[in-house]
Amino acid sequence: MSRELIAVLRREAAFDPTPLAEDLAALHVPFDQLLGDARVERALAEAARAADRIALVGTMGGGKSSVLAHTLTHGNGFAALPISVAPESDETVTEPGAFAQHAVRVVSTWAAEVEMLSGDERDELLRSISDTRALPSRSRQVHAGLTVQLPWLVKGELARDIRRELEAGADVARSAAEHLEALKRLTRLIRAVELEPVLVVDDSDRWLRRGEPRRDLVAGFFGRVVRELAELQIGFAVAVHEHYLELDEYREATPGVLSARVDVPRLSELGQLAEIIAHRIRSYGESGELLDNAALARLWEFYESDAGHSLRVTLQMVHTAVAEAALANHGYVGAGLIEAAIAAWMPG
Repeated sequence: MSRELIAVLRREAAFDPTPLAEDLAALHVPFDQLLGDARVERALAEAARAADRIALVGTMGGGKSSVLAHTLTHGNGFAALPISVAPESDETVTEPGAFAQHAVRVVSTWAAEVEMLSGDERDELLRSISDTRALPSRSRQVHAGLTVQLPWLVKGELARDIRRELEAGADVARSAAEHLEALKRLTRLIRAVELEPVLVVDDSDRWLRRGEPRRDLVAGFFGRVVRELAELQIGFAVAVHEHYLELDEYREATPGVLSARVDVPRLSELGQLAEIIAHRIRSYGESGELLDNAALARLWEFYESDAGHSLRVTLQMVHTAVAEAALANHGYVGAGLIEAAIAAWMPG
């Protein structure tokens, strides 16, 4: 590893533990590849193609969002509809009609943004979404701050059709049944262009507050919202914190509603963590050994203990250590810099 490469990795924030959503797929190393089986990404894809309601189970920061982003792509035949729930009102995440209205409003808003693109901007965006690498700029903004979360909207006339069909009623006071019917019409429009729609909720683990979940939200979301969506035969994937499995509210609500479960595994050996780090470097068009053996061993020890098997927290240590190495004009990251990063983030 050279000083110049350290400087590049720092400048591009190559080890940012929370990269932009549109870069998650490119930065992800499939667990199926790391573990040599087909229990994660392939299992998720097969369940999504069957329009199952999927619980993707794992620890916070363990890679659930990356698995979803890598697997449910338009290139794999999916139209992922990412619906954020963490910042929404309690009603939105516990009442089926309110959730359906929220989902339709999100997609209608993005469709309207895509409709505003000029021909040149649309072409540029199509080129960018066909590039599976993480861009050095860590951004794919092309129009009025637009970062396309739903890249499949750019192709053909789908955005126009969605806007004409759904936008007018997105904010109208309607019954829950009408909002759910609007969501069903949205899925029909997507299937008409030979893509399988999948509602994706990847931030439900933020209902944890200081380690304790909002039991009322867990009960309402899984007991009412997901149950109603099951009746509509809409594919659905929700990231589930493993702590939820212990809750009576979750256990009582999900049988017969969530039809598939995929577990995001913990890493089992140091070499898997080394491959994730190497892939981050390659994603930015670079190569080389960043951590010496002692540093990698200390990082693995941290992943298995204080990090609680969180890849996000573990990569934060690398991100910090790279910044310190650049400031000190070092050509590699040693165990001392990893130790210093751990001490800075987790004192005591």
